[in-house]
Amino acid sequence: MEILGLDKIRHLEDNKKVNVSGLEQIRPSEERMSVTGLDKVHPAEGEDAPAFSSFASRLIALADRARELDADCREYGAGEHRYRFGRVLPVSAVRAFEERHGITLPVGYTEFLTQVGNGGAGPDHGLFSLEKIEEAGYRLHKEVCLPLHEIRIQPDFRTLLYDDEAIPSQIHAGVSPYSWSAWQQRWQKASAGEDRAESERLYREAFNGMIQIIDSGNQTGYLLACAGPLRGQAVYFRGVWDTPEPLFKPWEDFVLEYFKSVIQKYERL
Repeated sequence: MEILGLDKIRHLEDNKKVNVSGLEQIRPSEERMSVTGLDKVHPAEGEDAPAFSSFASRLIALADRARELDADCREYGAGEHRYRFGRVLPVSAVRAFEERHGITLPVGYTEFLTQVGNGGAGPDHGLFSLEKIEEAGYRLHKEVCLPLHEIRIQPDFRTLLYDDEAIPSQIHAGVSPYSWSAWQQRWQKASAGEDRAESERLYREAFNGMIQIIDSGNQTGYLLACAGPLRGQAVYFRGVWDTPEPLFKPWEDFVLEYFKSVIQKYERL
């Protein structure tokens, strides 16, 4: 018997939750049960002890099954995440991220971070941690979209996307190649003229409320909509040159379907 990924236990005598950090596995031997990787146990109070959701339970179970079936990590990108998640975050850390960047993460993504893990297993090269989201908002996605040298070398994340309802995102349910092309022409004109302020304004006009959560390689990946009519949904993008493709499904379904497809594929082998 092995128990992997345990992050919470409950005292039976007082029914209080406690957080368990760093527990890797519980494995019975012939004479005793050994526990490895346990860092600490501490009380979890208030909103830092969220109820475990059905989405989190299903995701962990599917990832465990995918890891069992694809033990050699033959699936694209699996060699990087190996179907494992990072350590869970306290809700307070998620709220600090939101306050730092003026954005409100969808409920499903918050559940993932606080109940499953801070990034890890997922489509393509895996799901970003909050730290990777911050890096992607500046270095990965925006470096492709904003060619101005002084923006590329900016030493912080001031250009990360913001959830500003006053600026509706260009990426919405009715996004079309025509509207996207019109935006590109305005953006390219500002960039060619080295008008940093206008280039940045147009970028926010297009991608406002979107954060990158997956890198698929070759300047493609997935964004998570944190504002507007697509809030809580994933959007596939290819740099800025092709029209973004909203998936029109909850972010949770998109992630669960990935693991289901891996399981179905390798169960047949």
